Amino acid sequence: MPFPHLDNFIGAYLNQDYAYYADTVEGVIDVYRAEFDRADIDTLRQEIAHFIREHPDDLDEAFHAAYWYDFDPTLWNMTTRQFLDLLDARLRM
Repeated sequence: MPFPHLDNFIGAYLNQDYAYYADTVEGVIDVYRAEFDRADIDTLRQEIAHFIREHPDDLDEAFHAAYWYDFDPTLWNMTTRQFLDLLDARLRM
């Protein structure tokens, strides 16, 4: 299944120009949350949950394969799961 909202968030907000939005991952998430309506945010949260369910044994590898060119959570001292949990929690706010 494609993940268009997750693709957009990572590709447009957490790419090499992330600092345009904020200096932290949390800050970038907050900018995204302010720019999108609740329906888009809820859809992104659903995609996060689906991505995790789809990759129970290879989450890091699957995330890296999909997003290595834009974002690597290890550069922020997080595992993929920690990043996705943080993203979901901040979107829930």
